[in-house]
Amino acid sequence: MKTFDRKKAKREARLALSQAHPHVMLVTLVYQLLATVVPVVVLLVVLLQMGMVETWSWMELLMFCILLLVVSFYSVVAQTGYLSYVMRLARGEEAGFWCLLEGFAQTGRVLKVAFMQFLRMLPWTLLASCFLTLMSVVQGLVGGVVGDVFFVLSVGVYTAFLLWLTLRYTLVYFLMLDHPEQGANWVISQSIQMMRGEKWRCLVLLLSFLGWELLSGCTMGILGLWVVPYQSVTLVHFYETAADLEYTDHMPLTF
Repeated sequence: MKTFDRKKAKREARLALSQAHPHVMLVTLVYQLLATVVPVVVLLVVLLQMGMVETWSWMELLMFCILLLVVSFYSVVAQTGYLSYVMRLARGEEAGFWCLLEGFAQTGRVLKVAFMQFLRMLPWTLLASCFLTLMSVVQGLVGGVVGDVFFVLSVGVYTAFLLWLTLRYTLVYFLMLDHPEQGANWVISQSIQMMRGEKWRCLVLLLSFLGWELLSGCTMGILGLWVVPYQSVTLVHFYETAADLEYTDHMPLTF
């Protein structure tokens, strides 16, 4: 298996970004408008309409929860198109605004993968929530500084577990795009297998962009239009190293 070189991967990512046409910031801006602005506007309109009623009925609450789920799945579909863009960019292939349609061209498959991943994570998430609830009860019984310290440690364990759980599925959508012939269970299981022994390396890679993300916040997100593709293309190189792949063929088209 190849060894992942973080500095080399980031250097190659910067080179890919500098050679991109159209500019990566423009493509990223369009992606963020599709993935973020549209859902936010929809939710705000619904909230304003429902805000005119003093109390929500159980039916209105149920409909709003369903809307949140639909918006979440929509964001995943839009994100898949952007991943197609950065994967092509990382591999030196032609990439542009049209890549953002890749996710919508295979909406059914993307939603199936997202739903199966949700089902796999749900038991573990519920288990972690039960653990945290139990620890809060223990804190109340112990009381004092000891109880508070114990609860803080419990929150740390809870957070670390959720992070570990999330990292298992880091490569799901990369695998889905590279293997259109495979089903949802295969790409999810493959991601879990490939991330064994790689979670810490992946976490270090993500944390290495923390400074850039802080600077992005200082520019009200404008710098993020460059940081997001920079991080994403670097993550593509991590995926290819974890998969021990050398790509010479073009990525499959879905439309």
